[in-house]
Amino acid sequence: MNLVQKFGGGILATRQDFKRVAAIIEKTNPTVVVVSAVQGVTDELILLLGIAKQGKDFSKQLEKLRSKHSEMNGKKTSEIQKVFDEIEKVLKGVSYTGEYSDKLYASVVSRGEYLSAIILQSYLKDYVFWPAENGITATGSYINARCDFENMKKPPAKSIVTGFYGVNEKKEVCLFGRGGSDYSAGIIAKTLNAEKIEFWKNVDGFMTADPRIVKNARFISQLSFEEAAELCRFGAKILHPSSLEPLHKNKTVVEIKNVFKPKEKGTRISQVKGNNEIAAVTGRKNLAAISISGNEMVEAFGIAAKILTRVADANIPVDVIATGQANISFTVEEKDALAAKEALRGLEQFEIGHKEGLALIGIVGNGIKGNPKVISQVFAALSKQGIKSEMISQGASEIDLSIIVSQEQYEKAIQNIHQEFFSGKKVN
Repeated sequence: MNLVQKFGGGILATRQDFKRVAAIIEKTNPTVVVVSAVQGVTDELILLLGIAKQGKDFSKQLEKLRSKHSEMNGKKTSEIQKVFDEIEKVLKGVSYTGEYSDKLYASVVSRGEYLSAIILQSYLKDYVFWPAENGITATGSYINARCDFENMKKPPAKSIVTGFYGVNEKKEVCLFGRGGSDYSAGIIAKTLNAEKIEFWKNVDGFMTADPRIVKNARFISQLSFEEAAELCRFGAKILHPSSLEPLHKNKTVVEIKNVFKPKEKGTRISQVKGNNEIAAVTGRKNLAAISISGNEMVEAFGIAAKILTRVADANIPVDVIATGQANISFTVEEKDALAAKEALRGLEQFEIGHKEGLALIGIVGNGIKGNPKVISQVFAALSKQGIKSEMISQGASEIDLSIIVSQEQYEKAIQNIHQEFFSGKKVN
């Protein structure tokens, strides 16, 4: 089978972890393996850059990180030492100048995946180390790039590939954004036209809700690509939201696998639409809503586009959007609320307000589409507990429903919606 496997940093923290992963690879014989950085290493590299920028001594922390990787390595090699020697040179330069560019940031932070791939390969004599520099091409910014599929090269069979980054036409490192190693795996699977891609985690797969919030949340065995993508976008942390993007119209099957239960099946994601009326209820907190209103909006042309363009130009991601004839509202991360308002400065003809302390509830399922009964059930479940909806929106695919509530009512909302749809019902 043409199989791609991806191993995340959450299951790569010790020498024993690498041995466990290597044993899985030897038994399953994947075509290509994609790896994340060792747990916490990306953050440590970012911290080192910050320390160096302040002109402080970074040597002890760098040496600790060097020793950590050397201890996990399966055999004696000079490769890890070379990588850390390069990092040290860069940090000394940053310490001297007191600054670093996005280009340099990307170069340093990408070394986490580079080191992790070297270590994993050291346990696998039949596999070769194949860093992204060998042919994963990227286009866009140094910090948040996307794959340049036209110039992408196929990694050879039996290779360990670095996730998280690619290189542009100048051979400069460009990151695929935080969590971008999942996206890298999707890239590889698309390029190889893989039959299957496995994302190895420390969980069984998707659940009908966060088990920390809903104690009787259930395992989901089957999801469609649309359902899985929407759940990731709404905040389910099983996969990075961009991971399924390259596979949208492919026949590649995706499966979540638990590294501690390698023989058991995980959530399977495919083009087959699930039978679940509601697949899952998920969400996230720490949001703010920005509202713009005014009679000048009525029958005006392009107002919404102008407003959202301003916010986009300020590099602020917009989440849920709700519009009316004289109003447009959208949500952003709470930390970006004031910057979003600042981006709209100068629109004096409109009334601009914002509200913080909000949370997003995302309800996803193929049964939502064209079924008003499902939507009425959602609001009935909220109404029973006196939970007020601040904003409501439905995506273009019509298989999801977004509801903004106060952060204080977030968990209660998820619990009651889950109770409405999953009490005594079987989940696929």
